[in-house]
Amino acid sequence: MRRKVLLFHGIAEYPGEKLLDVLSGVLTNQMGMSDIRKEHIHVCHRLGTSRGKARPILVRLYTSEHRHSIWENKKCLKGTGITITEFLTHIRHRTFMDARKHFGMKSCWSVDGRIVIVTPDSKRHKIETPDELRALVSRFPKASGSDDDDDVATQSVEHTSRIVSPPGVVATPSRGKRKVRRRNN
Repeated sequence: MRRKVLLFHGIAEYPGEKLLDVLSGVLTNQMGMSDIRKEHIHVCHRLGTSRGKARPILVRLYTSEHRHSIWENKKCLKGTGITITEFLTHIRHRTFMDARKHFGMKSCWSVDGRIVIVTPDSKRHKIETPDELRALVSRFPKASGSDDDDDVATQSVEHTSRIVSPPGVVATPSRGKRKVRRRNN
């Protein structure tokens, strides 16, 4: 059940940290929510393996009322570098990211596990599946204000093809990054 779960991003990670205390500090000090205490948090842990940057914190609360209270007060974190997102399923998260690529970040968000999209005609659409997104994309082929990814990709490939390599090294462009391969002499 993901209804009572939120993800906190941007909270610094330290060895031996007491995550419940860290999260409690964010809720009380930065969000001003003294009504939510450690006893209201069922599960609190970081996701994934440590790779040098702060991992998101998964927080499962006992009641959905507390989750909604935190969700409604997330605007208090503006400018702190900490963000709160919903814990979407893999398919919905991928659909959400594709919607943001097409319609822009300011036109897409999620509410209660559903993806809300404001189309160029200023109408709101709530979607849940990739098929629903495909239907919207076919109705609105190019959203106003969206980046043209093909031009960016073309520019980065052109840039990498002009790289001059030292003798004995062959540079092969791939997705805008430079791969270096040593020649066997």
